[in-house]
Amino acid sequence: MKTWPTKFLPTPDLDDPELSGNVVTGGLSISGQSQATRSDGGGLWRWSFNRIWLRTPDLVRAWRAMKAHLKDGGQAMIVPYCDLRHAPRPLVDGVPLLPSAGVPHDDDSYFSDGAGYASDLIEAEAVGAVALRAVTMTVQMTVGEPLRGGEFFTIVHAGKGPRLYLVEEANDIGGGLQTITFCPNLREAIDNGTPLDFDNPRCVMRSVRGSMGLKLVNRTGFGSVSFIESFSEPAA
Repeated sequence: MKTWPTKFLPTPDLDDPELSGNVVTGGLSISGQSQATRSDGGGLWRWSFNRIWLRTPDLVRAWRAMKAHLKDGGQAMIVPYCDLRHAPRPLVDGVPLLPSAGVPHDDDSYFSDGAGYASDLIEAEAVGAVALRAVTMTVQMTVGEPLRGGEFFTIVHAGKGPRLYLVEEANDIGGGLQTITFCPNLREAIDNGTPLDFDNPRCVMRSVRGSMGLKLVNRTGFGSVSFIESFSEPAA
């Protein structure tokens, strides 16, 4: 499955992910209060990339190719959410670490495009098995700052692929462990030791129909696209 090329098609205007879904209310009680319950399993993630500057012919062609591949919502894609600024990065002298240019081969050489092997800044894993639809788990932060709430992370599930989660609340329980409450409900049960990826939050999504717009003026323009989480099989 393809991944949206955020490095090739970067955007300075990025909507924060939101969970959309159905909320059922039971009506007002005598005291004027009502009880609300979600009926959608936690909702679906959605966000948009706005004002992607397509300033060269190569970028315009890349945009058109992505639009054709997505088939107006008919084809799923892995979509990263670039949020490293708010990730629990380790601190050095009080300053959060930045990603390196990549780790070279054993002979100190790099790939032909100048890139090296990816090097994660943060290492975290689930402690204990966690059941389907759970909203709490215990986390071991091996490398990185303690969680505070508001951090995005991804779990690569065996069946449903990479799925996005958001830490709602985190509490220290000693020994480098934290209990967290997160949303949405866990999409698929996980085993003890399952990695939690805070470096590269991402999710399987599809484009919202009619959202991938582009208007060229003097052969350049700005593109925008909206995505929604997808659980359907990709189109052939």
